[in-house]
Amino acid sequence: MCKGGRYLNSHAPKAGGRKKKILLVVLILIVAILATAIGGGLGYYNYVLSLVGEAEYVEKNPSREELAAILGEGYLDAELENATEGETQPTVSVPETTGEIINVMLVGQQSRDGETAKLADTMILATLNLKTKTLTLTSFQRDMYIKLPDYAGKTCGKNRINTCYALGYAWGDTKGAMEMLDLLLLEQFGVDVDYNVEVDFVAFQEVINALGGVDVELTEAEATHLNKNTDLNGAYKKGTNHLDGAAALAYARTRSAFAGDNDFNRTDRQRKMISSILEKCRTMSLTQLNNMLTTILPLVKTDMSSDVITKFALELLPILPELSIVSNQCPAEGTYSGQMVEIYGVNSGVLVPDVEKNRELLMAIAETDVIEPTETTVPAE
Repeated sequence: MCKGGRYLNSHAPKAGGRKKKILLVVLILIVAILATAIGGGLGYYNYVLSLVGEAEYVEKNPSREELAAILGEGYLDAELENATEGETQPTVSVPETTGEIINVMLVGQQSRDGETAKLADTMILATLNLKTKTLTLTSFQRDMYIKLPDYAGKTCGKNRINTCYALGYAWGDTKGAMEMLDLLLLEQFGVDVDYNVEVDFVAFQEVINALGGVDVELTEAEATHLNKNTDLNGAYKKGTNHLDGAAALAYARTRSAFAGDNDFNRTDRQRKMISSILEKCRTMSLTQLNNMLTTILPLVKTDMSSDVITKFALELLPILPELSIVSNQCPAEGTYSGQMVEIYGVNSGVLVPDVEKNRELLMAIAETDVIEPTETTVPAE
């Protein structure tokens, strides 16, 4: 968590500039196709781009009650002002980007209508390598216990990584949330995030429904688990199933379908869902794509400008037929330990990563070169 302090940071662009997200990549391509296939070309293209939700920075100074509401239930009674002391963070040298690798952070945050909690339920780094024509989807486990970046004049210590997005939102709205999470990836893992995309639970369901549902391969345990959810009214079976928005959300959030099921399996399901979304988009007619775009685009928020979206469309369109998707996770297998730590006075189960090993693995994917940090101070326990 973080210790209080004056809000010292002014809003400034991140150094180096730079579906839940491959969804936006696909949408960008669709926009480009529709712009040439539908009469009115440029005018239609500009209209569609205008529908995309823009992430905004709004300086905030939340009260204790407001902060607890944003972080979720159970935090109001916590000693928020007595959070973990801030530690000296590693200074990482970041290589110059070549334009061959683009990193987009996809966040599915857990708020629903009428709720204020902004914990990041899903965090996926989508790394597009234009040279190898590969899209690597790296899921960050939400229970990973990591040093949070100092932000908005606050000194931050260790907490679960999903808290980072909520705190950034509390101090700077959606763009503040994006900036704080991006800063964490840079400081701890040496990865420079170029852009960000956010959807919430409601938007995710609308996206799937706008697609007309998606086909997903279910195990027997997963099908049984979904059938027990009385809100779904489905009859799911082992094998390929057609899921609507509600069922797709339930599937993507599942982590207790069988004994031994866990959050790693949950994030694997999310990556499979993204692959299914991509495949569905590839087979839709122009009319279906048009209807889907006008429904979906207002539901996502991003810090990409219209110029950037246009550039993406021009770069991605030629390689889409050959684009391969690779699945990845952080912390990687064998690079973490499960531990009990005290968070807000409560013993909590977390994943404690080997930061150095995971930094090396992530930079091999998300940066042009693997480099070591120029200076590292071992965090205090």
